[in-house]
Amino acid sequence: MQFVVSALLAPGKSPDDLGPHAKGEAAAAWELTKSGILRNLLLREDKPGAYLMMEAKDEAEVKAALDTLPFVQHGLLTIEISPVGPYAGFELLHG
Repeated sequence: MQFVVSALLAPGKSPDDLGPHAKGEAAAAWELTKSGILRNLLLREDKPGAYLMMEAKDEAEVKAALDTLPFVQHGLLTIEISPVGPYAGFELLHG
C-alpha cells in the first residue's frame, strides 16, 4: 500500500531547530530508503517541510518508520499520513 506523508515544521519551531538533527535525519531517511519503505522524499519550496512517498503494509508500519526520524522524535514536525491509490480516471478513455 502506498502513502503520502506531509511533514511540516511544528508550530513554535523554527528551521534553526532542525540543524542539530539534520545529519541524523539524513542518515535515518537513507536507512528507510534502503529498506524500501521510503520511496521518495521531496522538500517543499513554499514553507519548511517535506512530502514523503512511502510503501508499507499499513499506516501503523508507516508511523513506526517515521518514529525513527530524529525530526519526529524531537517533536519538530507535524505529520499527516494519507493512503493513496492509482488514478481511476484513465478508464474513461477506454469506455
